[in-house]
Amino acid sequence: MNNNRLYGLSILRIISMLGIIGLHILNAGGAFGRENLISMIELPVSIFYILCATSVNTFAMLTGYLYVDKPNIKYKNILKLIFTVLFYSAIITILFIIFKCEAFNSIVDIIKSFVPPLAGKYWYITCYVLLFVLIPFINKLIDSLTTYQFELLLIILLIFTSVLPTFLLTDFFKLDGGYSTAWLIVCYLIGAYIKRSKRKFSTSTILMLYLLCVIVTISISIIAWLILKSFSIYSILVAYTSPFIVLISILSILLFSKINFKNTILIKIIDSLSNCAFDTYIIHSHPLMFAWFINDNFAFIKNLDFFMVVPAILISIIAIYMICWIISYLKLFVFRVTRLDFIFDRLGHSFDVLLETFSTKKV
Repeated sequence: MNNNRLYGLSILRIISMLGIIGLHILNAGGAFGRENLISMIELPVSIFYILCATSVNTFAMLTGYLYVDKPNIKYKNILKLIFTVLFYSAIITILFIIFKCEAFNSIVDIIKSFVPPLAGKYWYITCYVLLFVLIPFINKLIDSLTTYQFELLLIILLIFTSVLPTFLLTDFFKLDGGYSTAWLIVCYLIGAYIKRSKRKFSTSTILMLYLLCVIVTISISIIAWLILKSFSIYSILVAYTSPFIVLISILSILLFSKINFKNTILIKIIDSLSNCAFDTYIIHSHPLMFAWFINDNFAFIKNLDFFMVVPAILISIIAIYMICWIISYLKLFVFRVTRLDFIFDRLGHSFDVLLETFSTKKV
């Protein structure tokens, strides 16, 4: 593959993480009031939200696109991710114990802060870990299918996990609106198919379809709001499992996979920002960081002038990403000085060897 294509996907990875931060600012942060869909303030924000809502799907599809053809999956990468979660959680918890001890009501709260998944937090990281462990087995399934069989599999999956649940308003198969490993697996398969598929689409076609999806989604939502005076239909249409959000995510992969450039300085910046994407998620989504710095702290945005709302959201998103980017460099420095990176590499390599032994063992 042309390596330059990967930089377009690295840009998409950055944009996807910016979108996830945007979702947190709009939802928990309180920047999206959800009071009047057709108001001058909330209409542009609702359109912006649609674009952000594709981020989780896009992240999982990128994994499928990038890993479907890899002969060997290095589990040390997922071990590093787990250790990174524990590292940041420990640092954040210790800092709060020192400077904000009132954040804890009991020793149980402290333990949950050290290991957030125990409290049901970091849902994406938790589901992603299982997805990553299953990648070799999913790839074997994909390799065993003909193109027609693969397409049929995706059609069946999307009908039952996206189309029917959305239009019949029922989560038949308990995908929890996309907050599940099962849904990430579906997205992985979609990303893998995009990589394997020989079908080509022009940039103009992709952009027209992208715009059409956004227009249809917001138009149906406006009609529903005028009739019901409720955001319920809009919430359904912007769920991760919505066919509109899925299609926009697919179009994003197709569009950014076309980007090709060779500017060395720009490549280094993109690599650096892309590599800290998971760090950014882990830092700003930690329960304590979320409670003290995200929850309701962006409600002031919905009261700004019309022309200031979206720029204020964008500035907030970028500021959070840049702060986390700087912190990620401090982490890398600590890992190098303490030799933790070497220890993680050795543990990951041992884990890879162990799993390879079991996977090649004949019964």
